[in-house]
Amino acid sequence: MKRRLTYGMVAAGNLSLNWVARLPGLPECLGPVKGTSSFRVASRLVNSLGAGFAVKDYDPLGDVDVVLMVMPDAAVMEACRAMAATRVDWTGRTILLCSVALDASFIEPLRRRGALTASVFPAEGVEENALLFHGCREAAKALKPLIAGAQVRVVELADKGQYVDGHRIATSVVTGVIATAHECLLASGLEPALALAGVDQLVRRTLQGYIKAGRRGRLLDSDGIAHLGRVLFKEISEDGKARAAASE
Repeated sequence: MKRRLTYGMVAAGNLSLNWVARLPGLPECLGPVKGTSSFRVASRLVNSLGAGFAVKDYDPLGDVDVVLMVMPDAAVMEACRAMAATRVDWTGRTILLCSVALDASFIEPLRRRGALTASVFPAEGVEENALLFHGCREAAKALKPLIAGAQVRVVELADKGQYVDGHRIATSVVTGVIATAHECLLASGLEPALALAGVDQLVRRTLQGYIKAGRRGRLLDSDGIAHLGRVLFKEISEDGKARAAASE
């Protein structure tokens, strides 16, 4: 019989609202939970999850196969450095960074210690019953017990940065563009109700036209689209590079 994988977690923040807390296999799989700051935090996290048991240091994580890193993005680099500095042998262990924005390069020190690293996050707004995965393919095997019994599929990304750019452009950036268009129509003298209805119709017509025309309907070629993403989110990339350099 194949041996079952064992799981641990390094965490911070409010996990009760985190998507990881909704993984159907988590209660049965989870073992040691290490808080990034204190044992009290770890105990609170365990109570919030209703799974696992709190530990005071990183040593118990050396007895598990898979470690989930679940925390605000701003805490990832410091937690990674702390984990890499311990006496735990990370060779062959899987580290899953549960983050929408950050890829596995943010936990590069653990990969250099021999860990199989990857990032994973839900495809919310794109496909509700899917987890998106980027990093070491071997690490993807660790997701199966966590989603056991659920109609969830794992989709591998070739470039997480491109996905994040596309998602943000299609949500926050488009929202800003729509709001600006609305303000322009209001400034033109249209009544508020008519201006709002006009934006609604124009956006719907534009989207339908793009869908109908497909890639032929783009105003920019692939290089132009990539450049737009880089310009709009240059600060994200630069911040990522700075934090990655700090981990070396």
